[in-house]
Amino acid sequence: MIQRGRWRPGSCFTEKYIHVTCDGLYCTPQFPNYNKTENVVYGVDQTKHKMIIYEPVGDSRSERPAVLLLGGGGFTFASNLDYLEPFAINLTKYGIVVAVARYRINIQEDPAVRLIYAQQDNRTAVRYLRKEASTLKIDADNIFNGGNGSGAFTALFHAYIDENDLAAAELSFLNSVGGLEGEAQGNA
Repeated sequence: MIQRGRWRPGSCFTEKYIHVTCDGLYCTPQFPNYNKTENVVYGVDQTKHKMIIYEPVGDSRSERPAVLLLGGGGFTFASNLDYLEPFAINLTKYGIVVAVARYRINIQEDPAVRLIYAQQDNRTAVRYLRKEASTLKIDADNIFNGGNGSGAFTALFHAYIDENDLAAAELSFLNSVGGLEGEAQGNA
């Protein structure tokens, strides 16, 4: 339940509060320990398509939600762990599997191309998580995406842009660098 303050003309808010209630499994931390698996290759580039997977210890469910996080760096470098590892560890305490993925960076490329490469790699990582859902004990229909800086921008791009949103010239450019899905990067 969320309640907002009331405004009356000529006055300021008379009530200011937000009250949120939670009754489910993901409301309180239940798993204090986690396993961390590094250098998981999720795409065709063995050096750049790597992720770290954090899993709650003691969670016996076979279909857990997953969160895919990407680091920032303005598409010029990928700083994943500085901000994302503490967040990933905290999410595992609630029974969530977290993957922190690196994506291709090539500073010689045009910034628009770097965004597209990050987007393709993000989608490749999601396809990897879906493909490995039973092994990782995640629910393939409950994969969430986020990040910090350019990683957050990439997650938003993934959520809100599809080929129908693009003009013909944009679509032509996108297709010239591997398309929106980037299926050539793996896990088609």
